[in-house]
Amino acid sequence: MQKLNNNEINRGYLNFIKDLSNDYSSRRQSSLRSIFWKIFQFSQLVTIPLIYIFGAFLLLFLRVRLVFAKKRVESRLHLDAINYIEDFIHQYPMHLYPILAKCLEISFLKNNIARLKKAINGKIVEFAIGEGSLSKRIFLPEDRIIGLELNPYSLKYTQECHHVATRVIADCLNPPIIKGGAAAIICNNLLHHVTDKKKTLRKWAEIAPYAIFNENTNYWASGWIKPYLYRLIGLDSLAEKIEDKIKKRQLQSLRTIEELDLLVGNYYEIISENSFFSAKVFFYCSIFSFLLFCYGPPTPKRQKVIMNNLCWPLTRVLSFHLAKTLIEFDAIQNRDTDTYVIWSVKSNLIQPEAVNDEIMFSCPDCGEILQNNYCRKCGRLFEVIDDMLFLLPNALNEKISNYRTFSSKLDKEHL
Repeated sequence: MQKLNNNEINRGYLNFIKDLSNDYSSRRQSSLRSIFWKIFQFSQLVTIPLIYIFGAFLLLFLRVRLVFAKKRVESRLHLDAINYIEDFIHQYPMHLYPILAKCLEISFLKNNIARLKKAINGKIVEFAIGEGSLSKRIFLPEDRIIGLELNPYSLKYTQECHHVATRVIADCLNPPIIKGGAAAIICNNLLHHVTDKKKTLRKWAEIAPYAIFNENTNYWASGWIKPYLYRLIGLDSLAEKIEDKIKKRQLQSLRTIEELDLLVGNYYEIISENSFFSAKVFFYCSIFSFLLFCYGPPTPKRQKVIMNNLCWPLTRVLSFHLAKTLIEFDAIQNRDTDTYVIWSVKSNLIQPEAVNDEIMFSCPDCGEILQNNYCRKCGRLFEVIDDMLFLLPNALNEKISNYRTFSSKLDKEHL
């Protein structure tokens, strides 16, 4: 039986998932807490005009910078990313951080997955698929991938994603798939939430001969508004303390690009690699997050409703032109301080000819190949609930076994 590693930062999500299963509706807030909550709600609404005013100012400032810049936008990654901005404006109105990150990720993924499909003969599995809002923009309905996710309240929303053939609740750090059990792995926005990256990458390299995945670098933490400004005025020690708090709060375990390349190179041959979203551009985007009272997706519901309805004409135009200008500005930045890096790789541990035609799941505790979701060695039958196969080791299953099929506090697009 597997034991949970308490030093693994990713396990911080277990309490979050557990809380989603609990009903807090009957609990009353204290009068003082209720007052603070109302003040916070009012503050969220007050900052909306500031978001538009700052957005207009930043747009003008960056357009002037681009006019006088000596470099020109030549990066194919960035030019292609502009084509996907419209897809994300309604999901992230005036929330530039997730718009830029996901447009640039999709730009890389679309090109490299197209090449990957020509090289593989078998199933694609996506780890940490979430609610599928990014995945459905990458794959076609006929791709029929396998989606793995730890959070059942997220995964159940992929029932509306026609490209997902099978849904599995599983530990993506140690996926219950046999060696050579998949043709390719896709994983977006997970590794930065993993402490023991080496162990996870080795496991992935044993499962499939090809993979595409991304990471945040150490500049992700230093790019936020407070640490960035503190470093700008020479208060490095204070900036480091704030960065540590951000990493802890956001469950991030970050490395430099050089360290990440070495980790990846242990088990993979790098076919293609791109870094993007420089710390300076990330800082500009973080100001919008600051005014929205959030660190990342999703966009807070109250502001989102107002900006997508009452202010929609302004939201659409300003969000698009800001995102386009920020992407163009990022394209001419020095890549030394990029906050994101993404790879397309080939495994050193398994060859394409060793891959099975179908995904082969194994028992998450003993590793035995499953027969109709049953492990003969452990005598355990794994349940299917809401069209999701719960394939968790006992140590994890105990933490999130009280899944409530009728209750979820997450919106359809919450990642």
